[in-house]
Amino acid sequence: MKKLIYSALLLTAVSCAPHKVCDTTVKEDSKYAKMLYTPRYKEALHERDSLCTQSKELMQDTSSLGKILRSEKQKLAKELKDHADLKKLYENLEKSSGAQLSQMNEDLTRKQTELEEKQKKVDQLEKLLSEHQAMLDNLFSSIKRALVDFSPSELTVEMKNGKLYVSLLDKLLFKSGSADVEERGVEALNKLSSVLNGHSNFEILVEGHTDNLPIKTAVYRDNWDLSTYRAASVVRLMIQSKVEIGRLTAAGKGEFHPIAGNDSPEGRSKNRRTEIILVPDLSAIMNLIK
Repeated sequence: MKKLIYSALLLTAVSCAPHKVCDTTVKEDSKYAKMLYTPRYKEALHERDSLCTQSKELMQDTSSLGKILRSEKQKLAKELKDHADLKKLYENLEKSSGAQLSQMNEDLTRKQTELEEKQKKVDQLEKLLSEHQAMLDNLFSSIKRALVDFSPSELTVEMKNGKLYVSLLDKLLFKSGSADVEERGVEALNKLSSVLNGHSNFEILVEGHTDNLPIKTAVYRDNWDLSTYRAASVVRLMIQSKVEIGRLTAAGKGEFHPIAGNDSPEGRSKNRRTEIILVPDLSAIMNLIK
């Protein structure tokens, strides 16, 4: 099985109205009901109906999409086995009455159609996930090449949870207590923007982060203010570099999302950062799941 992506999206919750087929059952008074209402057949019906609720679970973080796909394929394999058992039952009933045989044939044909449609959907989802991962890998490599002149003590690039994170440390972008981007920070943002202009299918979230040392100036009342102004400054520079404004979002996180302890200068330095989070467009995957 191909490599699957990490999870998406997030990002948006959708609901799935159950299809009519989920409520379709064999009438208990039909002539062959007793033959079909076995534990195995009931379990198959339960598995069939439970698929209508799966899309809510599929809307979790994009990092879980691969796990969901594997689960769906396991369920499909079980249904294929159930289908084989039903086919065997049909063969055993070939000598039964014509009416029973005709109805069984209809059920078998319907089940076969459902399984083929489900297999087609799983194949499409796997293909989309593979394309999505290739897109992430391509952008990741492009950003790493563009920012090769910057050291890990200035910025880092990593992929996690189906997204790309470019984390620029405070010393690269800002002076202490300031939201004005320094010259070397402008250089890094211009290079990053140049790459992102060629990958328009990614949304761009800019988050400002601070350490926990309090700040209060004539301009910034607290760390919330400072982190928000810094995120906005980065967004404005990216707009100047021709990044489409509709793709950009600025957010101030203040001191409340640290990645290291604030009890040492080194930890506080890591926490003073601006994260540029690149979120891929998952609409095709979400539409298929929905």
